[in-house]
Amino acid sequence: MHNVRRVKHTEEQKAQRRKREQHDIQKFQKLNAEVIKRDFSDLGRVLLLTTQMLKMCPEHYTAWNVRREAILKLEEQDQKVYIDQLKHELEFTASLLPQNPKIHWIWNHRRWTAIRLGGGMEHELKLVNLLLAKDPRNFHGWTYRRWVLRLQFNNNIPASEVEKELKFTTEKINQNFSNYSAWHHRVQQLKQLPLELRPQLSAELEYVLQAVFMDPNDQSAWLYYTWLLEGDLYTVSTEVLKEQLDMIEELYSEDRTAYAARALLQLKSLLNMERDQKLVDDLIEMDPMHKNRYRV
Repeated sequence: MHNVRRVKHTEEQKAQRRKREQHDIQKFQKLNAEVIKRDFSDLGRVLLLTTQMLKMCPEHYTAWNVRREAILKLEEQDQKVYIDQLKHELEFTASLLPQNPKIHWIWNHRRWTAIRLGGGMEHELKLVNLLLAKDPRNFHGWTYRRWVLRLQFNNNIPASEVEKELKFTTEKINQNFSNYSAWHHRVQQLKQLPLELRPQLSAELEYVLQAVFMDPNDQSAWLYYTWLLEGDLYTVSTEVLKEQLDMIEELYSEDRTAYAARALLQLKSLLNMERDQKLVDDLIEMDPMHKNRYRV
């Protein structure tokens, strides 16, 4: 971490740390050997072993697979015990996620569990809200949120729920307009609405341009701006494109960034204007790593 003074350790402390690490390695190796045996003669023991393993290494996908196999065998033996174990799986994954919010295998196991338990998804949205409050840019959390909504409403999310999601993204973006995941979630929600129920294009452009003008070097808002102009979300008139061209040219004259230059090229292309070689040259100068892309 920045501005944190490094602590010097004595040789004795280093030796103790190596000893602890060696102990952890030996414990991991022993657990791993037991887990990969896939011995399901004692399902309780399998669940205990995989619990210990996954607390040590939540990315151990084989342990997750073995755990699911054991749970499915519980279903064959006792339906009540099986349901109770599924409920425990929600508690188990919820205990792992705060420290490991970006490990795919935990989210994957939670999906698997939620599908089998069925019922309302309110508890899942509550969990995601807590995790996004801690890290609003965690794309795993946003992805899971969309999955929960699709599951809850059988891929037919009502307009009232979509409007709630748009409000939620507004709250998160207002906290930090550099939140790419929130902008992306906003796009996905707009696609759920019929065109006549979507917010006015002018309002969306005004909203995103506030972020663009506040920090022309932030990529997240520029991406949303590009999505709005592409024509997939809205029918963008020539008049609107010309208005946007004037505004972005003014911005570019004051703050020369690669993002603004790309937006200008996009707008001119949508208006069927002649390719602006000066802009291309500017982009190559500002972003030489992608020079071949701009020369096309």
